[in-house]
Order: sequence, then structure tokens, then C-alpha cells
Amino acid sequence: KKLSKLGQVRKRPELVPLLDRLSQVLPAGTLDSVEKAFGTRRNTTFRLNTLKCDNEFETMQSLDDWIQTLPKSKKGAKAVRCPWARNAFTVSDASIGVKHLIDCPAHKAGKIHFQSLSSMI
Repeated sequence: KKLSKLGQVRKRPELVPLLDRLSQVLPAGTLDSVEKAFGTRRNTTFRLNTLKCDNEFETMQSLDDWIQTLPKSKKGAKAVRCPWARNAFTVSDASIGVKHLIDCPAHKAGKIHFQSLSSMI
């Protein structure tokens, strides 16, 4: 029997102490939302390093080309600009993680840095 996402989260040993503590201080509905968030894959996000990236178009084209070569990449997957942060981007395919992009030329050259959108506010 396959576990639901919520069931999978509850089976992760590293989260048990946190979930136990949260169950003592949060209402059940809120706790369910927190658990669902831990079970949801987050899209990879990054920002351009404006000190090293002298040609944004070229850097982004190189990154999109790299994404298309990945075996896990869905057709049409690409980096999409964040509407509220000029140098922030999200990879459109959530199955593409940092581990898939760590060796791309843009990252190796220091032109992009992986960073959560919440850290760019």
C-alpha cells in the first residue's frame, strides 16, 4: 500500500521531534498544512550574481539549454523570472533540483546562486 504524502512525511524520522512539538502548539488544521508543506516538492530557485553575470540573456539561455539536456527534464522546462524580484528565477519543473543544476556552467562560473525566494525579500 502506497502512503499518502502526509503519511510519507510522518515516516521521516528527522521530522518526528518537530512534528511532535508542533502538535502541542498548533491547531490540528494548521499542523496538517505544515505537514503537507514538508511533503510538497518545492521548485528550485536561484538568483543571478550581478557581479559576475555580464550578459543575462546568454546566461539564462545557457541554463535553459542545460535544463533541456537533463534526463528528468520535462519538455519545455525552463527558468522563469520571479515577478517581484528582477534577478530571481524559478525552474518550472519541480522535479529538477539543485543536484541537477550544480554542475551547469552558469553555476560553476558563479553567475547564479541557489537561494530560496523567501531569502530574497
